[in-house]
Amino acid sequence: MKQRGFYRIKLVVSIIFQEMIRDKVFLALSGASVLLVFASLILNEMVVGQEIKATKDLGLSVLNLFSLFILVFLGVNILTRNLENKSLYILFSRPVTRMQYVIGSWVSILASVLCGILVISATLFLLSYLQGEVWIQGLLTAAYLTLLEMMILLAFALLFSFLTSPSLAMFLTLLVYIIGHMLEQAAQVVDNSGNIVLKYIVIGLHGLLPNFQLLDKKTEIVYGLTLSFSFFRDATIYSIAYTMLVMMLAIFVFKRKEL
Repeated sequence: MKQRGFYRIKLVVSIIFQEMIRDKVFLALSGASVLLVFASLILNEMVVGQEIKATKDLGLSVLNLFSLFILVFLGVNILTRNLENKSLYILFSRPVTRMQYVIGSWVSILASVLCGILVISATLFLLSYLQGEVWIQGLLTAAYLTLLEMMILLAFALLFSFLTSPSLAMFLTLLVYIIGHMLEQAAQVVDNSGNIVLKYIVIGLHGLLPNFQLLDKKTEIVYGLTLSFSFFRDATIYSIAYTMLVMMLAIFVFKRKEL
């Protein structure tokens, strides 16, 4: 029984993953991102003495944004497109359960994001090597933390895709990303302002939405600082737990959705 369930999830992963990889948007984003990373060579001419730092700064920004764009503008679009054109009926006739479809969709989109991360990471490694530094540890750390962040965000993207229209799902997913990166600064501003209403709003958002700043170690990575094992352990547990919680909610919503 478990083997059948695994086979059906694998079937969903295969179909959606191939659809995403072959999409022109994925190819365009990949090409643009690689070109942007190589553009750091031009930027380096303006920051003599800090060339490798400029490459790392720009490269890590591209890595994060590229992953975000694949997830939001390609992943959400394919999910909602499959919902609208009724192509899911083909899968459900296999039969594939709705829970298996949700899990398969999450895995396939995350796999596509991982492919993008690997492409940008390989490009960054090449650039750093050409500049005289073999940058491996920091690059692997950045790639891993970006993947953890996208795991959580993808669960929200699935949930919103099952609840709303494509454009609103994209907007809400981006909103979660933005708020998740601003929660700590917002909390500091609210504390200084003394506004009780805003304080409780921020506390509420802090309890409901993920705090992506916990996974943002760009400064430490660029300057070559070593992150502790306990950080990686806590970051991994936090990301998996949050993802599972939102995924269960997404499965619950999709099971009750009329197709």
